[in-house]
Amino acid sequence: MCSLPLSSPFGPTCGWSLLLFATGFGVEQLAEMQKIIDAEDSDLFDLLAHVAYSKIPLTREVRAAQAKVYINSDLNSKQQAFLDFVLQHYVAEVVEELE
Repeated sequence: MCSLPLSSPFGPTCGWSLLLFATGFGVEQLAEMQKIIDAEDSDLFDLLAHVAYSKIPLTREVRAAQAKVYINSDLNSKQQAFLDFVLQHYVAEVVEELE
């Protein structure tokens, strides 16, 4: 597992974020990219998947809905309630990363 310093605009993470951080690519540039490709409601993963692989960016709301299928089928009610709470905040408040 690789990680960036907590002062990084991406927090502890790996892969494309590490490459972008190392080259000085910051939060402002990512926000501009999101505007350019009309992905302001998508997260960093979808933005980078679009740039690297021409994948259509999914909104956080769509990602959360997809996750709920798993949550509702494989977890107990306490786990479902907790993850539903987290997903609501992911959609509403643009949570950048959870570990």
